[in-house]
Amino acid sequence: MNFTKLHQLVDKRGKLISKGTYSKRTKAITHRVWHHSLTKKNLGGSDAASFAGYHVNTLGWPGIGYTFVIEPKNVF
Repeated sequence: MNFTKLHQLVDKRGKLISKGTYSKRTKAITHRVWHHSLTKKNLGGSDAASFAGYHVNTLGWPGIGYTFVIEPKNVF
């Protein structure tokens, strides 16, 4: 199955808060990491925009730092 065809997928590229860019990778990617927020479906702040705001405004990251965010409200 092609995940890009899932009706729950929402492209947020260029729509989330960011301040700068990450440095260019100098080494090949050797493994992937899966991370989850462990937040409840109806809890305020359980969305990609809030995650991005936390990483940029609180942690000082240039952007959200994740390629994909699975928002709890879109999990069935």
